[in-house]
Amino acid sequence: MHVAPPSHPPRAEPAPKPFLSGRLLDDFEDLSRWSVHPADGVAAAIASDSGAHGRAMRLDVHFTRGTGYAVVRRALDIDLPPDYAFRFALRGELPANNLELKLVDSSGANVWWYVRRDFAFPRAWSVLTTRKRQIGFAWGPAGGGELRHVAFLELAVSTGEGGAGSVWIDDLTLERLEPDSTPQLPRATASSSRPGESPANAVDGDSVTSWASAPGDSSPWIALDLGRTRELGGVLIDWGPRRPPPYRISLSRDSVEWTVARVVPRSNGGRDPIDLPESEARHVRLSAPHAPDGIAVRGITVEPYEWSRTPEAFLLDRTGAIRYQGRIDDQFGIGYKRAKATRRDLAIAIEEVLAGKFDIKKAAEESALREKNEVKMRPIWTAFSRAMQNKDWDSATAKLSEAQVPVRHVGSAGCLYRRRT
Repeated sequence: MHVAPPSHPPRAEPAPKPFLSGRLLDDFEDLSRWSVHPADGVAAAIASDSGAHGRAMRLDVHFTRGTGYAVVRRALDIDLPPDYAFRFALRGELPANNLELKLVDSSGANVWWYVRRDFAFPRAWSVLTTRKRQIGFAWGPAGGGELRHVAFLELAVSTGEGGAGSVWIDDLTLERLEPDSTPQLPRATASSSRPGESPANAVDGDSVTSWASAPGDSSPWIALDLGRTRELGGVLIDWGPRRPPPYRISLSRDSVEWTVARVVPRSNGGRDPIDLPESEARHVRLSAPHAPDGIAVRGITVEPYEWSRTPEAFLLDRTGAIRYQGRIDDQFGIGYKRAKATRRDLAIAIEEVLAGKFDIKKAAEESALREKNEVKMRPIWTAFSRAMQNKDWDSATAKLSEAQVPVRHVGSAGCLYRRRT
């Protein structure tokens, strides 16, 4: 089945140059090593097109039946370092769908993956990073463990909203990550400063000193250079005596191309903790585009990845008794990240506690039941992996049915298909 390319392919905008300190796996000047594998009910094709730098691979996809996936695959022969990150440039004109990165070992039967669920494809070129810690075991007879050698790499678009469109991919790299050393003190610069209130005061750890923008600077900013690219969990801002105007936090790897990570439309001053989960940058900038009175900052601290890592919250009543313990929402989980939360567990718990409807005993029973179900499912998935290894599609389908997975048939290479009619 042929998929027609866009009738008027948009002109590619300049991209931020990917962080190529690692190994370039594919520049997509030649697509002969790539193959496309659509599910039944999905039309897909690949073609060479204008890229972030030179040529790129364009994947055209159409979910004709509303469900399924389109996989592009190529052989690799690489040993993975102790810690690493895959990066590639991407842009798309496609409704929000799931974007998957899959790594396959030499047996072809064991798969590790990371899924960006309900991914909103950026129209401008963006660099996506997937670190080792984000990649989890998907299926296969190995049952888990650490992947050390990659024989095949796959990128897939699977059904979210469905629809039709195109995704462009360029500059696939593998970077070896060195262990984080003790972070050095950031170097601070600013758009302007009052006498005696230099930007260095905002990172000296002294709550008495501060940085303040100079009079007449109506678009002030302060930027921190962390010395090298790091994972971030967020920033902690201690404001000066004046209430701050609306502001934004932007991130960059090179201080040239900036991405706005968070916009804060209003703040009451004092201390602002700003979560930036799954972020990475060398440069962090706080800016206030419309601040006729300027801004003053006593301190700005870049927090590590772990700062926003734990999605668990505790809800206590006025007596101090724990009324809820669990996740905040379902945006982040092991092996996946959604563009936005679809269920806000903590908010629901707060509403139920305030309404007197929250039953802590019932919540504990539901938690125990979930744990029991997880234990029950383990042998089912083990049997499914064994059936996939033996190419026993009927048995694999039966195990999926037993696991109540809404898939009607199983095909080769670990791919899920609807039954042919």
